[in-house]
Amino acid sequence: MFKSAAVVLAVSAVPFTTAVVSPPAQGLQWQQCAKIAEGWTGGATSECTTVRVPLDYDHPEGRQLTLALSRVRASDPVHRRGVVLVNPGGPGEQGTTFPDDLAGSELAAAARTHDLIGFDIRGTDYSDKILCPELDPVNVPRPPAGDSAEQRFKAQATTVADRLRTCATKDPELARSMTTANIARDLDTIRRALGEEKISYFGNSWGTALGATYRGLFDTHVDRMLLDSELAPGQAVAHADDQTAASEAHFDDFTRWLAERDATFGFGGTAATVSRNLLALRGRLADQPLDGDRDDQWANARFLAPMADWVTAADALVAARDGKPATTTAAASPAEPVGNGFDVGYRDGEIGFVLAAVNCNDAAGARDIDQAWAHGLELTARYPVAGYQPGGDARCAGWPFTARPTQPVRGRSPLQLVGHAFETNTPFPWAREMQAKIGGSLLTVEDDVHSSFVRIPCGAQGSRFLETGATSNGTCAG
Repeated sequence: MFKSAAVVLAVSAVPFTTAVVSPPAQGLQWQQCAKIAEGWTGGATSECTTVRVPLDYDHPEGRQLTLALSRVRASDPVHRRGVVLVNPGGPGEQGTTFPDDLAGSELAAAARTHDLIGFDIRGTDYSDKILCPELDPVNVPRPPAGDSAEQRFKAQATTVADRLRTCATKDPELARSMTTANIARDLDTIRRALGEEKISYFGNSWGTALGATYRGLFDTHVDRMLLDSELAPGQAVAHADDQTAASEAHFDDFTRWLAERDATFGFGGTAATVSRNLLALRGRLADQPLDGDRDDQWANARFLAPMADWVTAADALVAARDGKPATTTAAASPAEPVGNGFDVGYRDGEIGFVLAAVNCNDAAGARDIDQAWAHGLELTARYPVAGYQPGGDARCAGWPFTARPTQPVRGRSPLQLVGHAFETNTPFPWAREMQAKIGGSLLTVEDDVHSSFVRIPCGAQGSRFLETGATSNGTCAG
């Protein structure tokens, strides 16, 4: 909290430790984040401040929110050419620590000539937010293990819906205001507070939706925009089936890979044979688990392992098939869970609330628990691996406000999209849909790793784009 006499609503939290708030028109007062931000986990060189933004842009003179900003200054100030505002995705991933993270990535070259500016979106971290401990996992009771899958799903969904509604009604105005369009307007308020006529922007995952929305609203204020792992145009909650289909295709790729290595793993010489043998193994483990934990769910997770873990997953499945002890190598990690590109872990219930708020304000759907279960059963029938665990998407069942969907529009400012050919979280077709909707060039990364662009050598092309504006429609290794 600020060490000041400022009154903070009981449902808000702004945990900087000293008052540095200045109206945008009066300039910003920057201080070292490590000195003013409680529990700061970013770098020692990061500077922080706050800006005030309207809660409701239709009534800009009304209630104001406080947003936290951070900055890593250009390392070559003599050649500084502007700022890059950045967002790590979520919505709700911490934005203020992101610039320091990027300064050590393949965007380091761009960081020499640009200030990197992060911000915590409304509702998160150091910005004004609604505290929602009700959604913290430790506070959400789990249904009895003896219940059927349908009973467990519906009981859990009802519990979460009730708690989501409780949190939203703590501050209905703020909860209702948490839309991608309003956050894009916050982004432009930040631009004006920084005194910049134009900004560049880099966003991952949901950050691509934010960037595309900003560019549609404020195209003339965009210098260059770099987006990695695109959501489908509009909110991806309406495209969840695409992710399930992508996960099933990922399994099909795994079976082809195993078939090409039949001499090593012995699951069959064709993808169809491998698939039959793997599903038979899963069925056997459902009836007779090994070691207590190698059961059907364990096997299904190996079926969906990321490409980097395919050898480990195959070795583990061979050991299970042959009744041997578990392999000593690390178990294969399950593929990223289907989650519309929005999924990150809870932080004391806060991130769960933000994910639901933005999702459910922006897109209709996922509000009926019975329909969600029925649709989950349809996916199970259609996708025997990706849909293996019966369930459904009822994340908005408890949301008390009507959705107001928006769609990004085409712009003219320089735009570089980056898509990952094999990933399942934000499937590659979404990148093509986004390009068709808003324009720009599309660089294809040959991997299945969500938002990996700035962590691989190919990411240097992102720095070149931000420095020179040179775009690419090519491919690069992941």
